[in-house]
Amino acid sequence: MQKIHRRMTHNAALLCVANLLLGGCGSEPKSEEWYSNNLKEAETKVRWCMEPERKQKLSQDPSHPDAQECQHAYAAARSAQFKRMTGQ
Repeated sequence: MQKIHRRMTHNAALLCVANLLLGGCGSEPKSEEWYSNNLKEAETKVRWCMEPERKQKLSQDPSHPDAQECQHAYAAARSAQFKRMTGQ
């Protein structure tokens, strides 16, 4: 019984770590400012958001934290692109 409990505790800990790494565990969506300061992550997030199945799911619930992060990443990437194009 103790062995089962230990394994369940271990599995729960692994799940929480995975959620933390993926931005879960109740974290707030990253802001546009954060993405502006981390453009590589913004570009990665935009690609993630553009995957057809994910894009469809996120468009159905714009208030979802992932949808909000996608909007912030898009805005930061667009702003950076505009600055590059205008030489700012």
